[in-house]
Amino acid sequence: MKKTALIATLATGGLVLPGMAQALDKEDFTTTASTAATTAYIVGKDDNDLVKARDFANSEKVALARESAQGGGEHVASLAELLGENPNQLGAWMQDNYSALYDTETSANLVDRIAALKTG
Repeated sequence: MKKTALIATLATGGLVLPGMAQALDKEDFTTTASTAATTAYIVGKDDNDLVKARDFANSEKVALARESAQGGGEHVASLAELLGENPNQLGAWMQDNYSALYDTETSANLVDRIAALKTG
């Protein structure tokens, strides 16, 4: 639904679901989807570790991208520990899903992208 159609729908008293306007923008939709996926992914995980994992992913993004392409390394192992995952399995999974994890159009944090792909 385009923004023009949304305005027309609102003007004629049509129904718009809550949050629909935000979902019209691709970036907002991506952020909403990754947040929902992260929430589903972290059930039972320590919130502090999730915050640490996001911070780590932001500060070590170059090393994580390199090691993801290689299928593992010390940075991937550290991220796996923060996420409560097996480092070897996470490294192999990240290598298999590299193109989706590092899509140039995606601005979401790596941890959110991992969660979105694993729960999607």
